[in-house]
Amino acid sequence: MPAAVRAGSRCRSPTSSPRAPTSASTSCRTPSSGARAPSPPRHPRFRFAHVDIRQEIYKPGGTLDAAGFRFPAEDAAYDIAALVGLISHLRPAETENYLAQCARVLRPGGLCFATAYLLTDRAAANMARGMTAFTFPYDRGDHHVHSAEEPTYAIAYRPDHLLAMASRHGLRLRREPWPGTWGTSPSRLASMDLLVLERD
Repeated sequence: MPAAVRAGSRCRSPTSSPRAPTSASTSCRTPSSGARAPSPPRHPRFRFAHVDIRQEIYKPGGTLDAAGFRFPAEDAAYDIAALVGLISHLRPAETENYLAQCARVLRPGGLCFATAYLLTDRAAANMARGMTAFTFPYDRGDHHVHSAEEPTYAIAYRPDHLLAMASRHGLRLRREPWPGTWGTSPSRLASMDLLVLERD
């Protein structure tokens, strides 16, 4: 049986220096057995799953469809879910699936934090005056896009449409959305709006 790697031990990995601390994916060869033993995870309560989801700009060769993807998590197992920087690149069917998946994995009373470009009346008025980071000139009926050539580069939703999708899956607005600065600033560093949704 391979010997356990002591906490704080160091080893050489192919991509690190001899003095670099081990990571969760690094293995060390123990002197006594020569076998490889995985180093303990730095944050054992966290588990990361890398999935090959297709996205026409960032991952055009992906093998999974975002509109049909099932989160690798059990039903009603979590108190918090987060969609950060995702809805702004998701078409309606993909957005609805992600909201449905968040609702599925959340316990009753659990919260979903989601950032999005919300096309409010105020944001639309500011767009007309050139005071926003994006203009979203292309109306696709249930969403607006900033670029006709790359529609998933930046996508905006009317708040009522986004909330209707959430409601169909048992998510309701916990409080009024926090407005980001994208709708009042022409800077591309401007922040998105924040929605806090609660599971019924």
